[in-house]
Amino acid sequence: MAKGKHAKQNTTPEAGDDLRTLAEAIAFLGISKPTIYRLLERGDLKGLKVGNQWRFRNADLEAYLNRDSLAVATSVVSHDALDEELAFFSEALGEPVPVVTREIEDPREEKTILLTGKMIALAVTMRASDIHLEPIRQDGDTVALLRYRVDGVLHETRRMPFDIYKAVIQRVKIMTECQSVCSRRARRRSSRCSMATG
Repeated sequence: MAKGKHAKQNTTPEAGDDLRTLAEAIAFLGISKPTIYRLLERGDLKGLKVGNQWRFRNADLEAYLNRDSLAVATSVVSHDALDEELAFFSEALGEPVPVVTREIEDPREEKTILLTGKMIALAVTMRASDIHLEPIRQDGDTVALLRYRVDGVLHETRRMPFDIYKAVIQRVKIMTECQSVCSRRARRRSSRCSMATG
């Protein structure tokens, strides 16, 4: 997409706004120019056009840096869809359906963590070497196809709503970041670090 065609989030700066230029926002966030355009295009970062130039409010840049990526990803997932997937994987594992008991503002994040753990647990139970979760087209919609590789053969296990795909992928990214940090710490200090999967 051409740079001038990115969607504008707001076209009028308010009085007293402390605005940064595109170059200043890139330096502030520590990202590349293509990345900032992608964030604008997806609506992950708020910006506004002043003339033909992008400008960014400090508050919007701070909000982007302080976002909770899993909370953002789970905010669009329906409770019913998460409950249905948790029930499927719990049944496949021969376990009771978990009940989210913590008093939290939005239980979808906790349900996504539990679901991701159950997806991994089922892979271990099936002795799968790989987990494949990918978006596919089905009847004009995008859904998530989950397959496990067992003895060299991919077996379709489940088709889920695409919103769940995005939330689970975000959870896996967080888990791998944790493993990476733990691994670096272990190499530096020869200490132990563990990670829960659900």
